[in-house]
Amino acid sequence: MSPRNLFLLGLLVLVTFWWLRTDVMVVDPDAFDPEVLTQLPERPLEDQPVQLELTDVPALDWNGIQLQPRALFGLESRVLGTRNYRFGRETDVSTLDVALGWGRMADPEIVSRFSISQSGRFYFWRAKELPIPATEVVRSSANMHMIAANEAVRRELRRLDTGDRVRLHGVLLDLQWPDGGYWKTSLTREDSGAGACEIVWVHRLERLP
Repeated sequence: MSPRNLFLLGLLVLVTFWWLRTDVMVVDPDAFDPEVLTQLPERPLEDQPVQLELTDVPALDWNGIQLQPRALFGLESRVLGTRNYRFGRETDVSTLDVALGWGRMADPEIVSRFSISQSGRFYFWRAKELPIPATEVVRSSANMHMIAANEAVRRELRRLDTGDRVRLHGVLLDLQWPDGGYWKTSLTREDSGAGACEIVWVHRLERLP
C-alpha cells in the first residue's frame, strides 16, 4: 500500500473514532445491585431533585474503572442545553453533558432571559439583568455528565434538545481510574464551579409534555 493510501486509511480510522466518541456511553445495569435500584424514587418533586445517600455499597469495576455509587437521584427538569465531548479521559465513561433547570429555572420565560452555554465540561449562564437571584440559579440548575443504563436510555439522551422537559432517575457516581485519577460527583445543589457537576448513571429517562 502506498504511503498516500496508508495516510488516507489512518485518517479514516481517526475520523471514525472521533465520530463514534460522541455517542452516549452505556454501562450495563447488571453491574448494579438490583436491591439498590428498587430504592429509586418513583416520582421526584417537581421543584427540586430527590437524593438518597448510599452507604456501604461496593464500587463496581467497569473496563478497569471503579464506579462508586454515592446516591440515588431523581428529578423533573427542563433541558437548558446539551454538549457532546470527544476528548479527555472522562469520555471513557461519559461523552454527553446536559444542563438542567428545575423550579423557576424550568420556567421558559425566566430561562429566555439568560444566555446559556457549555464548554470544558462546565455550564455557564449570564443575564443583563437577573430575573431571579444568582443563589437561586445555582440551587435550581446544574450541568450533569450522563451515562446510560441501556440502549433505550442512550437513544433518549441522544435526542434531548434545549427546552425539553424530562423526568430522570439514576445513581450519582464517583469514578477512579487504575492510575489513581478520579472524577467525583457533586452531592449538593448549593455548589458552583469546579466539582459542582453531577455524574449520573441514568436508569430511566422519560419525556414530559
